[in-house]
Amino acid sequence: MSKLDSKDIADRALESVRKWLETFVIGLSICPFAAKPYKQNKVRLAYFDGSKNDWINGFEAEIRLLESGNIDEIETTLWVFPDDFWEDFHTMWDETILIEDMLDQLGLEDNYQLAYFHPNFEFEGIDDKDDIRHFVHRSPYPIIHILRWDSIAIAEAIYPNIEEIPAMNDRKLNIIGIEQIKKMLHGLK
Repeated sequence: MSKLDSKDIADRALESVRKWLETFVIGLSICPFAAKPYKQNKVRLAYFDGSKNDWINGFEAEIRLLESGNIDEIETTLWVFPDDFWEDFHTMWDETILIEDMLDQLGLEDNYQLAYFHPNFEFEGIDDKDDIRHFVHRSPYPIIHILRWDSIAIAEAIYPNIEEIPAMNDRKLNIIGIEQIKKMLHGLK
């Protein structure tokens, strides 16, 4: 594969994730805190096109980038992976324990929270693959969202009932309906 092909693949993935962020996450207000940093151009969309052996080093580089800047420059990173990087969500979940451990080893566990998104995301204990609750974390590509705890603290201070967000999302998605949500997500690729 030529460099141009690789760049085209990355550009297509990032554009797909941008549409997902705009239409699904922000458009449906799945995350009521996402719009402000996105409109302020403080959301970094990064694509990882390295090998399975490189991704942990790539994660450390992303963390170092966030550490070297401030919240006024980059508030959060959506780190996007190729479709086939992890064969399924469970594999992704199992492997991400390594980066959680890295944050601890770097002494940065109090600085960042990680959230995971995947085209086949599944919450543990919910057996129905089409349960609407899974779709809040479904995305067109595998994504590791690197959030600053400072941003979360600000959001929690502003949003009075943060614990109600999951139930509100379930209601929203149920009103739209599973088939429409599937079409919406499928249309983003």
